[in-house]
Amino acid sequence: MVTATNGCLIFNNAVFTDSELTVTVNGQWSFNTTCNNNDPNNECPTAANNNYARGSGSYVVTDASGAVVEQGTLRTANTAVAEFEGLANATYGDAGGNPTSCSAAVFREVDVYASTGVASDPYAEVGANTLPDPSISNAFFTTINGIFLSGLAPAGVTLSC
Repeated sequence: MVTATNGCLIFNNAVFTDSELTVTVNGQWSFNTTCNNNDPNNECPTAANNNYARGSGSYVVTDASGAVVEQGTLRTANTAVAEFEGLANATYGDAGGNPTSCSAAVFREVDVYASTGVASDPYAEVGANTLPDPSISNAFFTTINGIFLSGLAPAGVTLSC
């Protein structure tokens, strides 16, 4: 279970595209902000299945013609049989790159593992970062089978503490 100190990662009709594929992601995840992979004394769990994040959503991947290539649900619930569900990374730093709390950070990155419900591509990872210059902040969506799309300052993505 996610503790009382929570952050929130939201993908609200976030669209990522390249020359071949487009993915639209909707979902919301809460995550534990008490660990920080930027702090060697307070790193987040290394197990890919952990209870430091919870949430759900959905995604649709289409090709250049608009045909659906893949679609699924996104679930992060630390399910016993899942290989990848939970917080993948949480990194918070001040202007000098030193570890700090999520709420005080000028640089944040949070990545979450999720099950997809798609037998041929069972796991995905979503993530975002925030930087002092919001125009170069980015977010991404990737699946275990290699679909990877990202974007600079994508609309619909929020990372908060």
